[in-house]
Amino acid sequence: MAMLLSTGAFFNNPNQGGGGGGPTGPVVTHRGTFTTSGSVNSITQNAVDIGAAETGRLVVVTGHIVRAAAAQRTFSAVTFSGSGGTIHGQTGINDGVNEGVQVGIMSAVVSAGTTVDIVVTWSGLLPAGLINVFTITGLVSATPTETLTTTGNDPSVTTLDVSALGVVIGAFGGVEPSTGAFTLTGVTADDDRQFGSGGTNMRAAAGHASVASATSTYT
Repeated sequence: MAMLLSTGAFFNNPNQGGGGGGPTGPVVTHRGTFTTSGSVNSITQNAVDIGAAETGRLVVVTGHIVRAAAAQRTFSAVTFSGSGGTIHGQTGINDGVNEGVQVGIMSAVVSAGTTVDIVVTWSGLLPAGLINVFTITGLVSATPTETLTTTGNDPSVTTLDVSALGVVIGAFGGVEPSTGAFTLTGVTADDDRQFGSGGTNMRAAAGHASVASATSTYT
């Protein structure tokens, strides 16, 4: 049976728009999924396309790593073209036997350029890891309103601080992923896959919701 975990960082503060059009909200774009495997303690992805330069553009990374042990590694650092980013939150779970999975959400404001070099580092060697990259434009503030984590079978978050014209980014993971794709409520999956190396696998997914209502539930 799959064991699931999720962490969500919510970026509030709507873009009020102009020209009498009223509030439009931020724009979220999934820029890709990138993987590494072998015996690795980081992932480096150069020249990730992040679209046209824009003041205040936020680049968000969800990280997913798997360990061949009944414990997890942790994310230790993230850089964006050499500048340090922020790890907003992370959580993990293991099967008590031979697999542990950790997920996290991290970000930085990258206003200039059309590409960015991303390096995510974790606390020790692992067989596999992957990242999902998002951009969010139209934010008044890049500071998350709230970050929550939850673990267990079919976990849910019902108290995430969400208001209209906000954004939710979610990272989801599971050990022994024999049940196939995640079923997500409240967020749209941008990527969902089984990934690993040498017989050690995880289920990893990332998704988002924009123009969210204040009563949304995320599972």
